[in-house]
Amino acid sequence: MNEENKKGINREENKKIIILVVAILVVILVCYLIMNFIGIGGNNSSSNIENMMKGSETKVLYIWNSDSKKCKDCKKIRNHLKKKKINYIDYDVKNYSDSKYEKMLTTLSINPPDFNYPAVIYIKDGSMYSNIININDTKTVDTFIREYQLQDVK
Repeated sequence: MNEENKKGINREENKKIIILVVAILVVILVCYLIMNFIGIGGNNSSSNIENMMKGSETKVLYIWNSDSKKCKDCKKIRNHLKKKKINYIDYDVKNYSDSKYEKMLTTLSINPPDFNYPAVIYIKDGSMYSNIININDTKTVDTFIREYQLQDVK
């Protein structure tokens, strides 16, 4: 084989590899978009919380804002819940529109103007059983965990 044929074959192989990589990336992007659209993976939307309540589930919900300018204690409380190994549904307000956030609160029978984060909400048998809102210290969280045995909620 001469040098020109080898270069031609290498170019063909390179084109095939590039096309394959682009095709794989497109498939991954489409799968990601589909999963987010139907609510698999990623964040739990207000509709997922609504379904959880209709299904009479028992869960712990942590509502917070990852923007430290809007909530200085949110990350501290979230880290504390993780340290205590509490199984909770993470609802970061920053990732949702105002209307979705308000719909989620309404689903929980919470009046949006009365609410502030961070909040730990205990949902028992599909109803909001208890909550603590506007948390600023971990002692309050520890008392709430002990009182409702949240470490046992799966």
